Amino acid sequence: MRPLYLQVRDLVLERITGGTWKPGAMLPAEVDLARELGISSGTVRKALDALEAEHVVSRRQGKGTFVNDSKALALAWRYENVLGLGVDLFHDPPFRWAFATDLNLPHWWDIGAALAAPVQRNQDDSLLQFLLGASFYTWREAALGFIVGTLLGLLLATLFVHFGLLERAFVPYVVASQTIPIVALAPMIVFAFGPSVTSVVVIATYLTFFPVTIAMIRGLRSPDPRALELMRSYAASKWQIYRQVRFPASMVRMSAMGSTPAMARTSAALSSRA
Repeated sequence: MRPLYLQVRDLVLERITGGTWKPGAMLPAEVDLARELGISSGTVRKALDALEAEHVVSRRQGKGTFVNDSKALALAWRYENVLGLGVDLFHDPPFRWAFATDLNLPHWWDIGAALAAPVQRNQDDSLLQFLLGASFYTWREAALGFIVGTLLGLLLATLFVHFGLLERAFVPYVVASQTIPIVALAPMIVFAFGPSVTSVVVIATYLTFFPVTIAMIRGLRSPDPRALELMRSYAASKWQIYRQVRFPASMVRMSAMGSTPAMARTSAALSSRA
């Protein structure tokens, strides 16, 4: 059973959409509506409050309640007793969110016009050109950090796989380096290198090298032991084993981990630019 004030709200809306009260017309006073419907003025007030929240009517202090001039009211639709569940679906445009309606948001042609307009007064560059330039700048920082971080991770993983002493000595420090929050580390890097591309690349490298190092260590150790034994039986050098067996096998692991450093370097570049 729907509350009484919602039933009154539906009745008033039906009269508006049916043309009884046209856009811009003033509704009868709350007392008159209450007397006509045989209900209390408080119920009518709650119904009008609901309609005002939906931008169907608007109240003007000292003048009364008026129907909003909205063409969207003609597009209202209702489905009663949907699927026999006893639930009514009603929609009267515009579509509403908690913080906005589709009338508050610009149309796509307005967005296109804004992108084609100058970014500032008396400038030749459009907003689209400015955004593309800023995007390329951020992409360049992220790409540089990714390349440097990948090379550093590859170098560390290669050393750790071939030299057990280095692995036991430095892998704990590699893992411990990731326990420092980037929020705490970034200001020190910016202070050391200045607010420049270098500091952003260093931060992106810091976030990228760790997943690359760990993935490469596991990848370089993932080849089938029989393949390694076969290479050794041919008197292959460590470099030949690395190039022909270990490195190709590690690419499978790296492809699975590829999204992690990519997201890390991009987030580092964006956060540093902010």
